[in-house]
Amino acid sequence: MTLGTCLFGQDKAQPCSLHSESSRLVCCSGWGQLGDECLTPLCEGNFTCKENEVCVRPNECRCRHGYFGAS
Repeated sequence: MTLGTCLFGQDKAQPCSLHSESSRLVCCSGWGQLGDECLTPLCEGNFTCKENEVCVRPNECRCRHGYFGAS
């Protein structure tokens, strides 16, 4: 694994990770760990996804396939 920083460009869908001095994986805010990478977007608090929604980016929900409506 390489060192990374929690910088976001125009494509905010890209997760990032960083390593602290202890060489422990730390996910950037809004991302959860999946294996040894930070690939799971988190939608928490007021941004928790509803039953027929899926979290696609940190705090951003979209309708599951086959569903539609206001976001």
